[in-house]
Amino acid sequence: MCQNYINSKKILNFKGGLYFDYNLQSLLYNKEIIQFTKSETMIISLLIQNLNEVVSYAEIEDYLW
Repeated sequence: MCQNYINSKKILNFKGGLYFDYNLQSLLYNKEIIQFTKSETMIISLLIQNLNEVVSYAEIEDYLW
C-alpha cells in the first residue's frame, strides 16, 4: 500500500498519484486536494503517526473523543 514516507517533507506516497501531505493535513490525488472532515483528518493523522503498528478501535475512539 504505502511506497515511502519522507520525514523531512512529511509526505506519505501511495500508488497511482495519491499522497498525504502531513504538513498541510491534506490528501492529494494528481495534485488535487481531497476534502475530509476534521474527524477523518484526525484518523488519518493518527494512523500515520503509528505507521507499521496496529491501531485498535479503542485507540481511535480515545484519540477522537
